[in-house]
Amino acid sequence: MRKLLLSALLIPGAHLSAKADTVFKEIKELMDSFNKRFEVVEKYMNNFPEYKSLSKKAVEEKKSDHGKAVVNNKIEMTANNEFVIIKLYLGELDPDKIVIDAFPNSLNGIVPLRNGEAKFYVKDRMFGVSFEQTSKDEQQVENKGKDSSVRATHSFASSIGSKIQSLPAEVCDLKNMVANYEDGVLELKLPRVPQKKGTKINVAKSA
Repeated sequence: MRKLLLSALLIPGAHLSAKADTVFKEIKELMDSFNKRFEVVEKYMNNFPEYKSLSKKAVEEKKSDHGKAVVNNKIEMTANNEFVIIKLYLGELDPDKIVIDAFPNSLNGIVPLRNGEAKFYVKDRMFGVSFEQTSKDEQQVENKGKDSSVRATHSFASSIGSKIQSLPAEVCDLKNMVANYEDGVLELKLPRVPQKKGTKINVAKSA
């Protein structure tokens, strides 16, 4: 702001009139006054106990999240000689609440998240996942003359994204799949169909 005003007033080769000089001084005094007031407010906030505690809490939360995956709907797929490996970045959750139903050639999974759930499936060499966000509106009504109260809960679900990708290789016998969860990442290891080796054909050399 100050640079913009200075560049507007101090044009090379231009002669400042007495009126322009007065305006320049008033602007400079106003900016100096603003800077002094800002320094006072900043000094007061730094010495304010609750402000310090909030800042400290923010720093601690940032440190605690370091190294952990966050929910970004990211999917990684790779394959080796034995497995097709799928990684879902879901953030912090309770792995005991993950439900995966596996069949010979397909599987379905549900992962409860903090504010919703993620659903995924494998079928016909395709992998699909959708993320739903759920909000709850609870109302508690107390009945006069009774010890009990009535609580009504209304849930609203809205889809926030879905992805469908083809697997990098054909999978089979999904009942023997392996699932691991660590640091916000759910890893699915799906058995891969063994690659068939062809018969080597020798080429005869003609005489």
